[in-house]
Amino acid sequence: MAPECGIELPFCHVPIFEYLRDYLTEHAEDIAKLNVKVAYQRPCASRYTPEKDYLFAESFESIGVESVACHYNDIKAICCGVGLTGPNLKLFPRGKNFEPFREKNIIDAKDHGAETMV
Repeated sequence: MAPECGIELPFCHVPIFEYLRDYLTEHAEDIAKLNVKVAYQRPCASRYTPEKDYLFAESFESIGVESVACHYNDIKAICCGVGLTGPNLKLFPRGKNFEPFREKNIIDAKDHGAETMV
């Protein structure tokens, strides 16, 4: 988002999933596959960069994780209700009930065969 705001960065950033994917590739012989199905709750900030989703998919594949296709996924993702810091405080003041968001996400994950959530 920095370039969109006219801010020049004095470094080249590396998205966390790119770093993770590269690390896992370099250490493939050390990986014990998990063989688990997960529901991935995309972080709010990641919604600005959907073009990087392949990095997430490659990282999960390399560790034996299958991401199930939930209803509240990708562009239809809803708030997880826990990241109530920084800019989120303006959108969601403290005291607001986020339980319905969490319940919808968890039920959706279970209904689509997820064993856990990330």
